[in-house]
Amino acid sequence: MPHLAGKQSEKPLATAITGEQLNLLVGSRPTDDEGESVKKNVMRLINEKYGITEDDFSSAELCAVPAGKARDVGLDRSMIAAYGHDDKVCAYPSITALFESTNTKATQIVVLADKEETGSDGNTGMQSRLLCDRMEEIALQRGANPRLVR
Repeated sequence: MPHLAGKQSEKPLATAITGEQLNLLVGSRPTDDEGESVKKNVMRLINEKYGITEDDFSSAELCAVPAGKARDVGLDRSMIAAYGHDDKVCAYPSITALFESTNTKATQIVVLADKEETGSDGNTGMQSRLLCDRMEEIALQRGANPRLVR
């Protein structure tokens, strides 16, 4: 609450609220059994609905995202509000260009990476070894030196 956030309001907006400080609220009701925690009830529900166990969280890369449908924004309806639209608007033309290309003299690759908002980290971002490893595999399969691929 702004009226209780004296120290926080002195910080620049970019550092006032970090992702690590946010808490995702997913439930507040314990099971009907005495002594059962809210966590156990939420884990039971997640398991029933998605088949996910608590152990899965140790290696999962999960994100909480808005579930709303895409919609027009602005008085002139010139903008789109939709989660992930920035990724889709880049991925679609890239993959379309690849599929429509008639240049078959060279290997063509489209890299669809994520996490640019947080520095391209994680196993789906460009800080990962994924692209380097795939390029090496392609070069070796074609008899090329992976260090000379450009």
